[in-house]
Parts: sequence; C-alpha cells; structure tokens
Amino acid sequence: MTSFKKRRNKLVKPLVKYLDSTKIQNKSLVAWIRVIHFGSPIMTICSLTYVNKMSSIIILILNFITLSLYLFLGGCFLSKIEKVLSDGDDTNITDIFLEIFDYKITNKNRKHATVIIGIIYFSIIMLIYLFRFHF
Repeated sequence: MTSFKKRRNKLVKPLVKYLDSTKIQNKSLVAWIRVIHFGSPIMTICSLTYVNKMSSIIILILNFITLSLYLFLGGCFLSKIEKVLSDGDDTNITDIFLEIFDYKITNKNRKHATVIIGIIYFSIIMLIYLFRFHF
C-alpha cells in the first residue's frame, strides 16, 4: 500500500466508523455527501461572484486547503468515503466529462480529468476574485 493510500485510509476509516455509528442509512449519507461534493465547485463560483472580499478570501483559503489535502492524500477522501459507504459504487464527479469526451472510465483517466478540471476550476475562481477585487 502506498503512503498516499495509508494517509487517506487514516482519515477515511475513523470518519466511516463515525458515520456508521449514526442512525442515518449509508444510502442517504452517500446521497448527501455527493450533493455537497459535486455541488461545491458551482456553489464556490456563485459565492465568489456575490460575497464580500473577506468571505471570498476565506472561500479561497478553504479551496487551497482542499487542494492540499487532495495532493497530500493522493486523491479525494470524500470519493473514498462515498465508495466505502456505497459498498463499492465508485461513481466519480469526473465520469460525466470522461463520457462526454468518449474516454474509458478508469482510475488513471479519472486522475487526469481531475487535474485538468482542477486547473480550469482554480483558474476560474482566481480570475473571479482578481477581477472583482483587484482590477
């Protein structure tokens, strides 16, 4: 097991254990985690368009923390939690883009798509911030 997977599992295992201890069914938990997971980029872009400068800075800091976690853990810990709670359903936010561009859905292609989408996403949020508050 790679060090990335070990680190990710150290974070995921206690979170899954805690979520399993709640009264909420895994199916419901996965649905809500995916709503937040898949919706947060759009919510971030919308928020940056309207909130004040201090709130925008906080949003950017949270996004860079998220990016740092992704890099430190070698992948998204939310995707891993979703997969564990859904008994192996590994639907991923990048799948729709892979399907649109007729790529095979593999972990390697998902990683590449994540990098491309991440670069586009971070470019958009930084441009929104810069144009709103510095130009």
